[in-house]
Amino acid sequence: MFWNEFKIDFDFFPFRTFGTKCAKCTRWICSSDWVRRARDSSTLIEQVYHLACFACDACKRQLSTGEEFALFDQRVLCKTHYQELVDGPSDESDGKEEEDEGKL
Repeated sequence: MFWNEFKIDFDFFPFRTFGTKCAKCTRWICSSDWVRRARDSSTLIEQVYHLACFACDACKRQLSTGEEFALFDQRVLCKTHYQELVDGPSDESDGKEEEDEGKL
């Protein structure tokens, strides 16, 4: 037998079949990776993210331990962007522009 006759297909190894993938980037999570876990309250499904992938989808800011966030339509949102999505954009900027115009 010759060694070049063997072909190894790494997709069939058990660690690839039973491993966990990051919910955002879909890459495999290794045992040495730092992760964040989040549970969707409506489905009770726990999702696992690489530490760097656990960021707001709107502003791309990485979320810290203990920081409030929301899972909305498979998207991670910081508290600010979730509130904007639910309540609509804030009108704070409109008032500031009117004040600036009045000073001229």
